[in-house]
Amino acid sequence: MLAAALVAPGHFGAGMAPSYQHGGGTVPYIGKGSASIPCGALAGGYNGPSPPPPQVREYEWTVTALDSSGATLAVGKAMRKFPE
Repeated sequence: MLAAALVAPGHFGAGMAPSYQHGGGTVPYIGKGSASIPCGALAGGYNGPSPPPPQVREYEWTVTALDSSGATLAVGKAMRKFPE
């Protein structure tokens, strides 16, 4: 199973909390050699980056691979500014 989350680390502003949680979800493991999460797999549980114009913010995506007992097997992270 893969668990995915998006965080906007360390951003403060009117009505905003630091490290706003954009949601995420779980995706079943679809087999050895699969290197991507299918488009729409997190529908309903994920709110993508949407900083108010004209702001540009840095976002961090985290994906955690879990075994059948829920133990962490691996973690991957990526950071990117939005919009670019």
